[in-house]
Amino acid sequence: MKKTLILTLILLFGLLCSPAEAWALSAGDITAEAAVLMDAGTGQILYAKNMDRTMYPASITKILTGLLAMEYASPAEVITVSGSAVDLPRNTSHIALTEGERITVDEAMYAMLLPSANDAANALAEHVSGSQEAFAELMNRKAAALGATGSHFANAHGLPDVNHYTTALDMALITRAAARNEDFLRYFGTTRHTMSPTNRQEGERFFTNQQYMLLPDMWVYDPTVLGGKVGWTTEARHTMSTVARRDGRTLVCVVLGSGIDDKFYDTEKLLDYGFGEFVEYTIPSAELEAASVPIEGDGAEVGYAAFRAEEDIHLLLHRSIDPRNILRVYDYPALLARDGPMEGYLLLEVEEAGLDSLPSLLMRVPLTPEVTMLGMVDAAEQEPPLPEQSGGILRLLLRVAVVAAIVAAGLFALLVLVRIRVRRTVRRRRRKRREELLRRRREPDAASPWE
Repeated sequence: MKKTLILTLILLFGLLCSPAEAWALSAGDITAEAAVLMDAGTGQILYAKNMDRTMYPASITKILTGLLAMEYASPAEVITVSGSAVDLPRNTSHIALTEGERITVDEAMYAMLLPSANDAANALAEHVSGSQEAFAELMNRKAAALGATGSHFANAHGLPDVNHYTTALDMALITRAAARNEDFLRYFGTTRHTMSPTNRQEGERFFTNQQYMLLPDMWVYDPTVLGGKVGWTTEARHTMSTVARRDGRTLVCVVLGSGIDDKFYDTEKLLDYGFGEFVEYTIPSAELEAASVPIEGDGAEVGYAAFRAEEDIHLLLHRSIDPRNILRVYDYPALLARDGPMEGYLLLEVEEAGLDSLPSLLMRVPLTPEVTMLGMVDAAEQEPPLPEQSGGILRLLLRVAVVAAIVAAGLFALLVLVRIRVRRTVRRRRRKRREELLRRRREPDAASPWE
């Protein structure tokens, strides 16, 4: 017993005192087929496993549906449910909406995000875009605008479709954008809701969020989780997207192709890893180089663009990474067109990270171009030149300033010399007066009547 205790203490001491042995979460530690852990503030990827692999999203599709509903409709608007909205395959999640039933956007959002009602998702889609097909087009435009270029959406609910797919990275980008919408986040983080009776339903309907990490009475409860959405189909297996905040830092976690309970355990591991094993690191903008790229128009150079970082860059670094291993790679064209895009980026990469789950590209920072165009006026349109024009005037002003400075310095020196000369003269006169007084005291006056 004593020997076991000693060995345990030695092991704990070794773990605590090993500076380079930060906890590294490898791809094999997560059972999900694909996963991403993203910093919500900067979009930096802290963990990646098959993040670009094409996967079925299942019902986490409804995150994008809900975001668009909040952008294009208000919670108080009334939806009249259509027959097409409730036309769903058997054995899919729904809240038994019926054709002609009137519900608010608010109630549809609760129904879609908590019990994952597909009929509510369809009703929202038709309310926003007029048809489910038009809404799918809106979904794809929004996804592309968010940078989710590996996704294509064919419906608002996430039921299987060969043209309905995503990636873990894309779902993290979509969830990040949705979590920034305060209206959406209110539904996303609700644990339970009671739906009031409608014109077709006399009784109340009770909803519970299936992201159990939000529920205090569940075994996977995490009080730092702000919101989440689960999904499941046979093709997709279990999927989940979660947002959590600890100590002022917000992370987005997405797992695809996971198990019924593993999706919670995988998310728990990833959140603990992201919040516990990364430290903040700042690169001041003053340390970043400014690259000047010429701008060409009509076959001649007409200006230049200086690419700069406007603000300091904030990163999260794994504890095992030395900041000196961060590479700064500038990505901008060698020549810009006057009427073309002027884009430049700073790529922050890490070398020899030693973590198979950490992408080599830490961050892609947009640089702001400061454009300066050269003056190019036709000589025939110019006015007759003046004696000292343009740069000549500047040179003349510079000469005048230099001469004025020299004259001022000479006057100052002359004043100093005059003052010194006056002081010497005054001192010399005072000295003579004192000598004269002393002389008179030593020699008696011959004409004095007292002699």
